Amino acid sequence: MRKAKIPVAVLAAIMAMFLFAACGDKCANGHSFGEWQVTVAATCTEDGVETRKCSVCNKEETRPVAKLGHDYGEPVYAERDGKLVTVRNCSRGDGEDVQEVENGVAVHSWEELDVAVKKNNAHIVLMNDIAKVGMTDFNIRPADSDLSITIDLNGKTLGAEVNVCTYYKVDGTAKECGYKLTVKLLNGNIGTETGYIAGEQTDDNKIFYGILVNGAKVDLTVEKVNLVGYYGGFYTNGSTKGSTIAMSDCIVRGAAVAASYLAGGHTVTFDRCSFSGTFGLYIKSGAVTLNNCTVVATGEYSQPNYNGNGADGDGSGIVVDSVTGYNPSLTFTMNGGTISSANGYAFEQVVTKGENYSTSTLNGVKMTAGKTPAVFITTDGAVTVK
Repeated sequence: MRKAKIPVAVLAAIMAMFLFAACGDKCANGHSFGEWQVTVAATCTEDGVETRKCSVCNKEETRPVAKLGHDYGEPVYAERDGKLVTVRNCSRGDGEDVQEVENGVAVHSWEELDVAVKKNNAHIVLMNDIAKVGMTDFNIRPADSDLSITIDLNGKTLGAEVNVCTYYKVDGTAKECGYKLTVKLLNGNIGTETGYIAGEQTDDNKIFYGILVNGAKVDLTVEKVNLVGYYGGFYTNGSTKGSTIAMSDCIVRGAAVAASYLAGGHTVTFDRCSFSGTFGLYIKSGAVTLNNCTVVATGEYSQPNYNGNGADGDGSGIVVDSVTGYNPSLTFTMNGGTISSANGYAFEQVVTKGENYSTSTLNGVKMTAGKTPAVFITTDGAVTVK
């Protein structure tokens, strides 16, 4: 029987088909893709592309990578087209976010600030340090209606004693104006390290206190502000009562004397604040609370004593003195924190029973003192230490 002959051309075609099929079947059960590789980087506003390749047949696949979106930093103040704005820049250099500040006022000088603080609901921002030789008092008070303002010091320094007040003097007599004053002071410095503004160290250039509160209708908030005055960083006038003061994350310091003297009958709360001076705090009336604060007194000790227009005394960390109070009664509370006195008592309470009888509570306060005991109570004082 004769065998059929297969033409060479046909045989070649059949072999080619087998070879093709064998190659195509390499990935019949799935490709062997490598890792995804970035081929087009994503930006803040544009999608990117990733690609991977089969190691057997070199087949490629791609997929999109979602755009990153902006990575904005903290806002900073700026002036754009005569308006106060906040600007946040993208860390990838791919854009900025600009927002106009509602009721925003950028100030560059004492005169501009003096005008701005008379505008109700103004959000005032210092664009540079402000001080004026021969002018140590800067007054914030309502004129003919309630007044509410915010001053963002913007990391700058206002070289003055800031008087936050609803009192006026008429023919030498103090008089309540009758309007409510709401003030927020934020992020910067009030006063100077020496207690003087530029120029000779005379009374004309002396900043007596960082902030002085005087009035019955003040609502004051102070956050992240360093307060320095020659005699102290924060004072309240003893002839007034009824205001509310809240300070947080502040540094309160006396350039030459005390950190703080609180004679007014106000509700005062300090959160996470530090006080340093020849004495820390001298308190005559009101309801005063310290939460997790640090108090340091460095002066030589002298016994507290009413002097007819305030009080003398030095060296102790905190003095609660209602012997001659101005606005009954006096309640003091300290929760956590530390009191340190180099030469006096950590806590000293001077009181006699009467309408201004004072009570004090120390909860979990760490105390060190140059005198013993660390907590010293005269006459009929009521102090609870937990």
